[in-house]
Amino acid sequence: GAQTVLGRDRLIDQVDVTLRPGATVESVEAAINAVLRDGLEAARPARRGEQIERYLASFRTLLSGVSGLALLAAVFVIGSAVGTSVAARRREIGILRCAGAERRHIMRLFAGEAALMGIVGTLVGLPLGIGLAQVMLDYVGDSTEIMFSLRTFKAGLAIPTSALVTGALTGLGAALAAGWAPARRALAVSPLAAVRDQPADATTRRWPAPSV
Repeated sequence: GAQTVLGRDRLIDQVDVTLRPGATVESVEAAINAVLRDGLEAARPARRGEQIERYLASFRTLLSGVSGLALLAAVFVIGSAVGTSVAARRREIGILRCAGAERRHIMRLFAGEAALMGIVGTLVGLPLGIGLAQVMLDYVGDSTEIMFSLRTFKAGLAIPTSALVTGALTGLGAALAAGWAPARRALAVSPLAAVRDQPADATTRRWPAPSV
C-alpha cells in the first residue's frame, strides 16, 4: 500500500517498525524475519550503524595500506638516489677525506641530501594528498549511499593539524631512514679513493711508442 501511495512500486528499500508497549525487540525481530522472503531481514537501527562503521573502518584500513606502500616506495627511491650519489662521488669523498674532513662531516653531507629530498617530497606530497582526499570523499559518499541505500550528508573535508604534522614528520623520517645506509657506505670511502679513482691525465699518460 505504501509503495502504491508514494509512487514507489517495488522501490521501497526500508520500513521502520515501532514497537508497542511491552513488546521486546528480540521477539518482534524474530516474528518479522519469520514472514519475510529471502533477501529481506529485520535489523535494529544500531546494527545498520555498525555495518556502516565496519565498512568505513575497512576502507580506512585499505587507504592506510596504500599509504604504507607509497611510503615504502619512496624509501626505496630516496635510498637508491643517495646510493647512486655516493657511488658517483667516491673521488670527491676521497678528496674531502684527504683535505681533513671527518666521518661525521661526510655523514652530515649525505644525510642532509636525503633530508632535502624528504622536505621537497613532503611539500609536494601534502597538497597532492589533500586534493586526493577531497576527490575520494565524493566517491566514498556515493558508494556508501549505494551500498546501504541511504542518503548521506556530505560536509567539507576537515583535516586536523596533528594529521598534517604527523604526515610531514613521517615523510622526513622515512627520507632520513632511507639515506642512512648509503651515508654509512660513504663513511667507508678512504682517502686513497681520490688516488685510485683519479682519471688518466697528462702525468699518467703513457709516452707514444717511438716510430721505426
